[in-house]
Amino acid sequence: MQGGKKMENLENTEKNINSVEVVKETEKKKLKPLQIMLRKSAITAVLISLSFVINFITKFIPILKMPQGGRVSLEGFVITMGGLYLGPIYGTAVGIGYALLNFMADGYQLHWGSIFFDYLFAFGFIGLAGGLFSKQYLKGKIWTVFIAATIGMILRWISSSLSGVLFFSEYAGDKNVWLYSFILYNLPYCAGSLAAILALAGLSYISQMHMLKQARTLLGY
Repeated sequence: MQGGKKMENLENTEKNINSVEVVKETEKKKLKPLQIMLRKSAITAVLISLSFVINFITKFIPILKMPQGGRVSLEGFVITMGGLYLGPIYGTAVGIGYALLNFMADGYQLHWGSIFFDYLFAFGFIGLAGGLFSKQYLKGKIWTVFIAATIGMILRWISSSLSGVLFFSEYAGDKNVWLYSFILYNLPYCAGSLAAILALAGLSYISQMHMLKQARTLLGY
């Protein structure tokens, strides 16, 4: 009889302990949204800065410049990763934040529409594309980086090409403006950038697996 009572007391004690732990977990969860928001905001700022630095460095590498204009660049990889880690909203914020910095650094504006189609939309789409695959990526499906980067760069290509058609048709000369903007001008550097981004994603595949574990811990996933 005494043994049975002791077992009951132990079970009751365990239940009480579990109840206290559940309450503590609930209290922690109430703090998580604010903590996660602050951490995501901080990471967003870091990724914007990193993207800008990478773009700045590539400006001084002559081999990356295309003969007809534009250049191969790698900031799209960082923006894509921002979307994959942080989701569509913060991923888009990384792209737009970078676009604004890049626009101000370029120091000129050929047309008011350029800031939207060549900058805000073009790079915002890259971050958004990464964000759309965030849930799969955070579950360990690292290969989604290739799909996200490809979609993001295609959307950038379309946006920049439309900018050429709508606002810079005079630069096509005697050529068909759609052919000139979509194929002759924007396709070479966008395709080159995508190839470089996919290569970097492949080379960093194993590193991404380790970084993913740290991101889950940092962001409370």
